[in-house]
Amino acid sequence: MSAAGDGCASEQSVVEDLSKVTGDALAATSTGRLTFALLDRQRIGRPQAETAFVDMTRELSTVHTKLTGIEPVGPRDGAQRDEVLQAVQSAELAVLGGRDCLQEQRDCRRARQRLAAADRQLSDLDRRLGGES
Repeated sequence: MSAAGDGCASEQSVVEDLSKVTGDALAATSTGRLTFALLDRQRIGRPQAETAFVDMTRELSTVHTKLTGIEPVGPRDGAQRDEVLQAVQSAELAVLGGRDCLQEQRDCRRARQRLAAADRQLSDLDRRLGGES
């Protein structure tokens, strides 16, 4: 990722990249939670909520692609990247579950729980990586 002797700068760059993608994923899960809250209050309808979840699915796919392109410069970076990847994958599954329950017009309790758990996991990672989200 960088020239020899520039290890600190490279490690910092990896952490910054991980923080950025974590923040992007967190924005998607937060949007999902907000979408469900608006739907509960009848501020939006199911079609609008479905559209929001389809958009979040696309956003998380982009985040996943960015994340897998981050090359760690050391074992710590690799472990952090793997932890963020696991959290992003959980967020993807939660958002897909939300999209599916809305499209199939079925109960979304499980999707809401998974979304809340993914949001908490990403929030924790964002804090530890020094994010501003």
